[in-house]
Amino acid sequence: MINRRLKSDADNARCGYLDAADSMHQEVTHLSSRFVSVVVRSYSQLLGTGGGCHGSSAVHTYDLRSGKEYVLADIVSKSSLRGLRATMPASIVAERNRRMDETYVEPKEDLEQDLKRTREALASESDADLTAEKIFVEKGRVFINVRGYYFSCAGGDFHPAEIPRPLITSRSIRQELAGR
Repeated sequence: MINRRLKSDADNARCGYLDAADSMHQEVTHLSSRFVSVVVRSYSQLLGTGGGCHGSSAVHTYDLRSGKEYVLADIVSKSSLRGLRATMPASIVAERNRRMDETYVEPKEDLEQDLKRTREALASESDADLTAEKIFVEKGRVFINVRGYYFSCAGGDFHPAEIPRPLITSRSIRQELAGR
């Protein structure tokens, strides 16, 4: 079941028959006897469009026993959404900078602009859309990927936002993070 879902990601990575170059990378970011998390990133460069490109990303966390795929609503209560929304802009910007280069320090004025742009974009996300986002686990932390083009198209659509541990209500996910 899980392999079929990941194969579907691969099938959907190619956005047209005129693709000049395609790449897709599936990275297992967490694996235990109970859960697997996978981040899928794909990129296509199109022929005849003057260098136009298309990127996409998908994240998944599956319960290996049941095949269930987790979304934010499975691990965070509705009453916690306001607190989560308050942490997300800074988390998205910090993760973006960390993933760009471990030693990168964004200039203060750029950081403020990124935070403002991210806050504005997140304000347009409904609670229903947010809670339907899939989660992934990486290095003992839980994330959702907010797929908007917050930092322009060139900034891509992979913007992980960490879910603070105190907001996680799922017993199985809490146990997983605790190593049990």
